[in-house]
Amino acid sequence: SRSRVKWTDGSPDGSGGAGEGGSELGSVSSARTGVDPTWYYGEGTSLGLRSSQLLARRPDTAEASKLTADELFLRKVANNLEHLVAGRKPVVLVSTGAFNPIHLQHVRMFYLARNYLGERTEYQVVGGLLSPSHDKYVRQKLRRFPCQAIPILQRVAMCELAVAGSSWLAVGRWEATRRNIMDYPSVLRNVQQRLVTAFGARAPHVMLLCGADYLVTVGPNTIKNFGCICCARPGYTEQL
Repeated sequence: SRSRVKWTDGSPDGSGGAGEGGSELGSVSSARTGVDPTWYYGEGTSLGLRSSQLLARRPDTAEASKLTADELFLRKVANNLEHLVAGRKPVVLVSTGAFNPIHLQHVRMFYLARNYLGERTEYQVVGGLLSPSHDKYVRQKLRRFPCQAIPILQRVAMCELAVAGSSWLAVGRWEATRRNIMDYPSVLRNVQQRLVTAFGARAPHVMLLCGADYLVTVGPNTIKNFGCICCARPGYTEQL
């Protein structure tokens, strides 16, 4: 039978701090398995592998630093705010999506956007957040090819590995640990609220980062309230 570990949005005590709408992606007793649930990823997938083949040590990020994923994100933003150039407006870029799996172009998009904003606008990027989508969204997106859907445990693991050495990129778990699919405006509002709570009047502005394929679905209110920076993507740019 398949076993799954307890995994939420990064609280050291395993409670997840999910708040209203939070969820728990399975549970297992560390006393029974001898495995600390906060240090290992889940064993149950549809890949037909033995459980011993699926245990993977977390990257040297939030848990190894004794920080939640949220605290690590805020610490990176705080560190970069200390180097804010006078007259520049701080901004945090947020990208949502399946990241099924994450690849170099996902990360490169953040660097392209940071360079563009720094060279051509008054904004200075002080943080970037990758927000992997809920498993339900990925299964709906890949309903014709369900075997291609990577479970959220592994998608977050890969995202954390991809940005483990970055001084400004981080991974958000809030969207993935809701009970249901969250739309991107809700994700942006949540990030903005966390920044305001942490930094008050110094809180950076939140801006959506996406590819041209995603921009065609972005509503005008999101562009008005948050702003959006889009990276061109062949085959979709013409539609804009």
